[in-house]
Amino acid sequence: KKISEKYISKWLTIVEKEVKFPHSSIEKTYYSVKLADYVAAIAITKDEQILLVKQYRPVVDGYTYELPSGMIDTPEESSEHAVIREVYEETGYSCGLNEVVFLGKLVPDTGRLENILWCYYIELNDQPLEEWEMEAGVEPILVSKERFQELLNTGKFNHALHLAIVGLAYSKGYFKF
Repeated sequence: KKISEKYISKWLTIVEKEVKFPHSSIEKTYYSVKLADYVAAIAITKDEQILLVKQYRPVVDGYTYELPSGMIDTPEESSEHAVIREVYEETGYSCGLNEVVFLGKLVPDTGRLENILWCYYIELNDQPLEEWEMEAGVEPILVSKERFQELLNTGKFNHALHLAIVGLAYSKGYFKF
């Protein structure tokens, strides 16, 4: 049962729970982190380029290569609309619901986090929009499949959740090297 919640920011709430384990009389206090659900997509252009973003991440004190991604902003926003919005905000590429393929939903960390990662595959049909304004600190880049494989093999693309999306896309036949 939930004992308390401590709101830290719009990104983070700490939850304290008393947990009684099944088939046991033991009760312990556990803590989890409540976050908004995430969305992320492996997006590929008509000429087989993979759309990534490069950005500085203070938590790891360095630049990372990632898939376009972000949080679902409101309880009313669907994961499909959130991924379309995030792809546009971070890269300038626009797409419609008919281009968004749902790959699955994952639990980012069963021991600590109370959110879901909604995973998508997108085949982009158009160029980025000219009126788009680049998001501060987020650099969109296009890489060939060969370059992407190099980023994977050298550990430069090392976001575990995004690697899982690549695996889902691969296993479902949407993405091949």
